[in-house]
Amino acid sequence: MWLASGPKVASQNIIAVRVNSSCVLVSWERIPNGKRRGLIQKYRVETTSREVQAPTQYLEIVGINVDSEFTITLEAANRKGFGPVIPTIPPQNVKEVNKTITSLFITWDVVPTNQNLELIPEYKVIYSLKSGKRDIHGSEVTASTVYINLTGLKIHRKYNIIVLAFNQCGDGPFSAMLSAKTDEDRPKAAPQNLSAERQNSTSILVSWDRVPNGKRDGTIISYRVNYTRSKEGAERMSKEVDKAKRLLLLTNLEADSEYAITVSASTSKGYGPASEPVKVNGT
Repeated sequence: MWLASGPKVASQNIIAVRVNSSCVLVSWERIPNGKRRGLIQKYRVETTSREVQAPTQYLEIVGINVDSEFTITLEAANRKGFGPVIPTIPPQNVKEVNKTITSLFITWDVVPTNQNLELIPEYKVIYSLKSGKRDIHGSEVTASTVYINLTGLKIHRKYNIIVLAFNQCGDGPFSAMLSAKTDEDRPKAAPQNLSAERQNSTSILVSWDRVPNGKRDGTIISYRVNYTRSKEGAERMSKEVDKAKRLLLLTNLEADSEYAITVSASTSKGYGPASEPVKVNGT
């Protein structure tokens, strides 16, 4: 029978058992019928590059430190050559190259294969929303390229991202974790609990609380207090306030005028909505 190539899949259910401090016994099951593409002639254990003639399905690996971490992979061969193995190298250079308020564009380097063109690996991208010390809302997507645009994310939130290569034999090792944050936007809400009180005939003390959590959509960098005399055609005036302060004394006001006052907050993307106006009567 003419054989097009090596076996379609790798050997199944590889088990490694520690014999002593420098020896591991590796065993495996046969490739399923229909996947062998002919008679299996030998196996190769990649950790040592040693070959085992079929039908033997075990190998003792000696002279290693079993307390250290190492990877064992196994290839099977018919007379046309060796078949595929699970990817053994994690994707390298995982990075964020672009972002919007709800998306992260992620790239990584190609994972080398064992040159079996039937099984050029695809990739799994696993990402989760970082919340305090925990990751929540884990999701997984697949990609046939070395890039992906993760969409539908939350605004100005940090995500932990890992990538792995996989083929029909199984999943390869995880990449190093990437932490990336979506871009910020203008605040969705105004500062809370705006208060304004006359201190004397020409001054008003204005104070307010922060924009609520979940509505800031970024890092607050400043506040703006707008104030206007309650008179048709009156000019609107404003003052900028540093993010560390939530208090402003308005001075040089007209004693007999009523004023309408609002406050809004800003991120690097600009100011959000203003609060409902608070009116302060004249004296």
